[in-house]
Amino acid sequence: MKQHTKINGPKIFLIMLSVAILSYYAKYAKLSLIACLQSVECGKKEAMDITPAVFDMYLLSNKFPIEHFDIHVDIIRADTTQALESRAVEFLYPIRYEKDSLNIFVSVLDTDFIDCYPKLENSHVKLCTKKSQ
Repeated sequence: MKQHTKINGPKIFLIMLSVAILSYYAKYAKLSLIACLQSVECGKKEAMDITPAVFDMYLLSNKFPIEHFDIHVDIIRADTTQALESRAVEFLYPIRYEKDSLNIFVSVLDTDFIDCYPKLENSHVKLCTKKSQ
């Protein structure tokens, strides 16, 4: 004789709860993360919910080590989250944010600065030196 098991109320509830939880977290899953698993930086931008400009600052500061930086006002104005400065301070730590620093992050379109490091591929910012006054 075959024995049939009944699916009772608590089992149905657990199944529905599991489906709801999985569908909620599925929106955070990105297939692009699978391609970058070999990189140390894999997923850092997504995990920290960092704007592209701040993440580019992070990559530039790793490639061209600096002790302090300033951010050009045009980059700050263009940020829609209104939190670019605080995010940069948090994400770039231990590099210090100093308004009088000669190292400045500027838009890739800005030509008012000298000694700019080559921008990274698909970068929104570049790291430059302010002209001496």
